[in-house]
Amino acid sequence: ETGRPEEASQRLLDVVAVDTSLALGTRLEWLSKVAARSQTETFGTLAAARSRALLTAQRLNVGLGGPFDWGVEYRVLEEREGRSRRQGWLTEFMWNVRRYVRLGAGYNFTDFTDDLAARNDYSVRGWFVRVQGRY
Repeated sequence: ETGRPEEASQRLLDVVAVDTSLALGTRLEWLSKVAARSQTETFGTLAAARSRALLTAQRLNVGLGGPFDWGVEYRVLEEREGRSRRQGWLTEFMWNVRRYVRLGAGYNFTDFTDDLAARNDYSVRGWFVRVQGRY
């Protein structure tokens, strides 16, 4: 018996992430992210499926002058149970609109997101825009 679709499967996520930022002078910024996810999915009366993933990202932002920056990022996503490793680059141009607001547009050369809480269907390759609040 499958029941209603919303009861057919359940997903439980635990995600922990650490982001760091280091100013390397007035025009260079190095950012690093490490995130781990533990996921348990149950499908009706079947045994629960567990998986773990680790994401690491290293990014360098360069001040281009005035309110404009450029960033390049290298990401690695490892999923242990599936023994898979995905990796690749992302690049972004940013405009510091206000002190606490930055707009960005770029291209993700990988097919995965850096948000481990999102359902990753490996289809995020391509152009993106971002609105970022900063403090």
